Amino acid sequence: MTRLQMVKYEAAQIPIPDPKQLSKEEKQRILDALQDLMDREEELVEEGVVEPEEQLEKKEDELDALDRAVLSTIGMEDRLDELKKSVEALVDLRREGAGEQTEVLVNRTEEEQVIELEGVSEARESTRLTDFSS
Repeated sequence: MTRLQMVKYEAAQIPIPDPKQLSKEEKQRILDALQDLMDREEELVEEGVVEPEEQLEKKEDELDALDRAVLSTIGMEDRLDELKKSVEALVDLRREGAGEQTEVLVNRTEEEQVIELEGVSEARESTRLTDFSS
């Protein structure tokens, strides 16, 4: 079995809530949790909290409530902590792998070289789309 086939097999095993099959109570619980999250985000903006990590930390309870509301529709509400740990582990693995695979691709020499590119108006450290004529 190839990795792609394995991913397809694994994806087929993931339970996904069908919005058409949700009860009124389930829909309302999700809507309420979403509204609470939006209200919290608005409060954070009013408080001047702009750093994404700080915002995430300060709205964790609301995010968890929304996650639980959705997970309850597939009978997994009590597994939120387990799922969060699994996602964190996957993200960490991806970061570690990216670090191992990513190396400096360009070694700068002591002496800078000017490379002439047709259509580039001036030389600088980085180019912009407007530097190229049409």
